Amino acid sequence: MIEFLDGMRIFHNEAITDKEYMRDCYASSDVVRNGGWLSLISKNCFAFGQILMQEIRLSIEGQWIRRGNATVKIAMEKLTSNSLIKLKFLESCAEVPLSDKMKYSVFTKLVKKAFHSRVEASLRVYKEQNTDRHVDGANDESLRGKLKTLTLKNTKEQAKRLRSKSVN
Repeated sequence: MIEFLDGMRIFHNEAITDKEYMRDCYASSDVVRNGGWLSLISKNCFAFGQILMQEIRLSIEGQWIRRGNATVKIAMEKLTSNSLIKLKFLESCAEVPLSDKMKYSVFTKLVKKAFHSRVEASLRVYKEQNTDRHVDGANDESLRGKLKTLTLKNTKEQAKRLRSKSVN
């Protein structure tokens, strides 16, 4: 089992020596960001990874965030039952001497981790676009600053009213 899981990843120093991997699987922007310690998906699992991420992106597009956890659960069930993703996974580990039950266990855990990772990234973008200070109609002023301004404004107005009453 450990050999199987270990074979699903490679490291930067292994990837840069493989010309085919560099051409097909390792974007130059990722090479620059990777200081050598990030794990990369191995060549034999790359097609599975691409299909998995493509299907995850399709499952979480749109208004799913507004609909809550039920939508996330449904999307997760669809992903784990997706025959194309399963087929690519089984192709990538065809030579591994593990039972189908163990392979399916690894498959569901991989899908779940990838899905939750992608959901978190999408949720972060959604929050930035809809609830951040920089959303249309919002301003850069903090709540504390707003309250201080309102308090100061009210205090000045009250002082003016008091002066005008005392003059009259």
